[in-house]
Amino acid sequence: MDRKCTYSGVPGIRMTNMPHREFLWRQGYPLGRHIIGVEVQKVLAAVDWFEQENAARKLPLAVAGYGEGGLLALHAAALDPGIDTALVSGYFAPRDELWKEPVYRDVWDCCPATATPRSPLSSPRAS
Repeated sequence: MDRKCTYSGVPGIRMTNMPHREFLWRQGYPLGRHIIGVEVQKVLAAVDWFEQENAARKLPLAVAGYGEGGLLALHAAALDPGIDTALVSGYFAPRDELWKEPVYRDVWDCCPATATPRSPLSSPRAS
């Protein structure tokens, strides 16, 4: 799911500048699906594959991401207890200009006025 708008429309009739990711976000919104969830599922599928391939010996498992990849790594690590470590870089930043980010990064109620964004996801897991 790229950020281009190459095929957004019907050539010769009407083209838009809507990125493919935004198109998918708009289709999933009324169904309760989110593009971030789809991409996190890809990460979790890779984690499951890695665990199956290394079933004979348990290896520590980490996910890492920068920018939007950091968002995915953070969410995947919060959801899957099989992920031992998450390296998140370039994602935590002041959210004063959150409105300038693409609409498909919108996570409802992510930044209440008094809270740090994603603070519950960054807390250590209970043993």
